[in-house]
Amino acid sequence: MKKIISIVGSALLIICAFLPYATVEFLGMSESTSLINGGDGYFFIGLAVIALVFVLLNKRIPVLIASILSLALMIFEVVDYADKIGGSGLDDYIQKGPGFFLMIAGAIVLFIGAIMGMIKKQD
Repeated sequence: MKKIISIVGSALLIICAFLPYATVEFLGMSESTSLINGGDGYFFIGLAVIALVFVLLNKRIPVLIASILSLALMIFEVVDYADKIGGSGLDDYIQKGPGFFLMIAGAIVLFIGAIMGMIKKQD
């Protein structure tokens, strides 16, 4: 069960890189971008693949490290989005896409799975 949570978190991080991160709608036109278009998606994919490999190899510490790095990158992305969009008057034209929310969910799920993997069963 603990492995499944980390695997799901890794899968969510890989998927989020390809989904629309943000969409701009202005004058009837719409344009979307994903994390992969911005380049940061490659980091999420890399961390997710690293975590996935180490989950399958039962190496708990590397999974925890990859999950912490993905959580830190997710926090950076959220703060960066808020800095660039928040208060700029563009809030009405730019919408967060499913990639944005999946990025948050994936990083959190991966981190929870890594923490659960670190907890040993009590007999």
